Amino acid sequence: MDYITNGIMLALSLVCAVVLYKQQRTGDLLDGIKAGLGMFMEMLPVFAASFLIAGIALAMISPEQLSLWLSGSNNVAGSMIAALVGAVAPTSPIVLYPIAGTLNSVGTPVAVVIAFVAGFSLVGIGRAIVFELPFMGLKYVIIRSSVALLMPVIIGLIVQSLYVG
Repeated sequence: MDYITNGIMLALSLVCAVVLYKQQRTGDLLDGIKAGLGMFMEMLPVFAASFLIAGIALAMISPEQLSLWLSGSNNVAGSMIAALVGAVAPTSPIVLYPIAGTLNSVGTPVAVVIAFVAGFSLVGIGRAIVFELPFMGLKYVIIRSSVALLMPVIIGLIVQSLYVG
């Protein structure tokens, strides 16, 4: 559990609440709290299902095995494989980041983990098919995805060279 992130988010929420309270906008504050809780309740099933999918996926292939498969013999090859896997992963960030965090925790090289996440973020084939293809056309999707697929490997290797710890 990342207590720093939780603390930052809680502090930000409290600052916003105090600002509204000080402006004597308690009605808006209560409306905001209700809206936030409503969004949370609406997304709760998605969160639960996403974490179950991540857990089941990690049970199907152990994190250590996945790390070994993605890492290969060197960070370049592993980053290329990870970028491809991230690019075609039919998932959401809610599933992707717990998997990336687990890969990181079992010792997968940082370049590989970063390439996995960046492949999903920069290429995202599912997103390209649903949103880009209808509006931009096939040629655009192919060119953008091809160029974007190189970036996760480059980003991963740069981060690896700068990463300490």
